Amino acid sequence: MAERGESSEAVMLKKAKEEKLRKGKMIVGDESKAEFEEGEKVKQYEEEKKVKLVTSDGVTMEVEISIVKEMETIQTFIGAIDTDNSFIFPISNVSSHILNQIIELVKGEYDEESAKKLSHDELKEMLVAANYLNMKTLFHFIATCIANIIQNKSVEFVRDFFGIINDFTEEEEAELRKTNEWAFQGVDED
Repeated sequence: MAERGESSEAVMLKKAKEEKLRKGKMIVGDESKAEFEEGEKVKQYEEEKKVKLVTSDGVTMEVEISIVKEMETIQTFIGAIDTDNSFIFPISNVSSHILNQIIELVKGEYDEESAKKLSHDELKEMLVAANYLNMKTLFHFIATCIANIIQNKSVEFVRDFFGIINDFTEEEEAELRKTNEWAFQGVDED
């Protein structure tokens, strides 16, 4: 039941948030049929409700509220602003291509196979976007994917991956490699 002053939309969003906290995993044996049906209604509401986002390349996209709710940067505004699709949220640090990739990963519940299909540049852009949007689960997922890619790789590979310029002279690098020879043993071929 709605508390005094709360709209039915606010109540539905509150229930949806509680549902998300349970990560959508309902154990039917532990909940009554009515609670299960209510959860399904919330899920259906979230799938129907969309929020408009404008990407850095000027593309306006309608994104399901269930996905937008993972974007803590935007989530704070959802309750404060009537989201009847008249308000458009600008996300100036995220391109439409990367936002599409984010949506696919979130819908796929962070499928590792889907992540493997992404280029190194896409992964790095998604990491920046996840940080900007404050999507903690996505951020940790992408960071783990990147860590798996660079694990046991050469210094040169890691420098190239992140676009780091080598600021050591040849002599300094040779000395570091000699002093820390153990760190360069068993490194994968690039």
